[in-house]
Amino acid sequence: LREQGAGGSNPLTPTSFSIAEISMGPLIRLVLILFALWLIIRYIKRALDTPSPQAPTPDTPEQVSAMLKCKQCGVYIPQSEATRRGGNVYCSREHAEADNKT
Repeated sequence: LREQGAGGSNPLTPTSFSIAEISMGPLIRLVLILFALWLIIRYIKRALDTPSPQAPTPDTPEQVSAMLKCKQCGVYIPQSEATRRGGNVYCSREHAEADNKT
């Protein structure tokens, strides 16, 4: 006599089944649910990563000041930091005074 395994089946004998007996419905449903979750997570990540249009970026033209060249040394400096004397632009007060002495 053969020794029977759990549930009356013998684990040593191969079980034969056909593809027609396997129901693909639950597997397809699982794949669709996982795909939908992936789409939702991707949408949320993109929404969180996108900067708001109201927040200005540092390289917008409104925030970048014009660069001016110092007459004495030739260094370019932001317009807000320039020293002006007699229609000329200087990088510092010292250069403006040195140019006026010459």
